[in-house]
Amino acid sequence: MKCPHCKTPLKAHEKICAKCGHTVKTARQKRRRDLILAGLLLMRLLLTIGLTLKMLKQHEKI
Repeated sequence: MKCPHCKTPLKAHEKICAKCGHTVKTARQKRRRDLILAGLLLMRLLLTIGLTLKMLKQHEKI
């Protein structure tokens, strides 16, 4: 694995680059972040659909 900042090779367990001090995120952290973002996006989509349906129902009543 290499440091994304200065391209210095890192050992498997290293989280902080010795040369530039850049914090290297592990694959697990990246996966967790992606899951959280996907969850938030899904919630937003469901909320939008729910509000749209609510607006349509109100429009039919008039």
